[in-house]
Amino acid sequence: MDDLEEKLQKELSQSFYGSPNPVKVFNFHRSLLEDFKHKDCAYRYLEYFLRDIPGNLGIYLRYHYLGKYFQSLGSNVALWPGIRIKHPNKMNVGNNTQLGYDSMYQALAGIKIGDNTLIGPGVKIWTVSHLYSKKEELIINQGYSCNSVEIGSDCWIASNSFIKLGTVIPNGCVVAAHSVVSGSKFKPYSVIMGNPAKVIGDRDKLGLFSEPRREPKNV
Repeated sequence: MDDLEEKLQKELSQSFYGSPNPVKVFNFHRSLLEDFKHKDCAYRYLEYFLRDIPGNLGIYLRYHYLGKYFQSLGSNVALWPGIRIKHPNKMNVGNNTQLGYDSMYQALAGIKIGDNTLIGPGVKIWTVSHLYSKKEELIINQGYSCNSVEIGSDCWIASNSFIKLGTVIPNGCVVAAHSVVSGSKFKPYSVIMGNPAKVIGDRDKLGLFSEPRREPKNV
């Protein structure tokens, strides 16, 4: 394990994952006290109260009050209702980007999203995964693997896709809905689809995502 991963493991162990089980050992006041010990406690409670506020007011409040916890946040970023972020201090989001309804981000190892990118509803971006290779040991006790995720500018990550740790998606790519994406060998302006996801072509050569709108015929 390198120094960075060891540091991330330690940080993870000190987050809510590493706390004693409150169902077993805490009462109400002890649970609240333990929450307030964590540096991300204020963000978590603030996110809870702001997460589902609809309309322009919700977008305004999330941008100005949740966004201040990000490592960096560009201008004109829409944080749509239902968004959930762990370790927002590791989130870097560019200008004019949209983080979609009910999308989730586990950003412990760092998430970077470029300018003018669309993250669709229900998308999950994860930088942490459980280790599970030791059969004789419970998975819950085996620790974690951590690696950053980077998504370029002018990308569209369509609804309910899962972006795994270590993934690099370059500028201009489209990820089709319900895809599970890992790796860093994608070329710019690729269309990526499937589980496991693979490149099915270039954006300018595929009509699937770019056909002109057709009005329904009269019946």
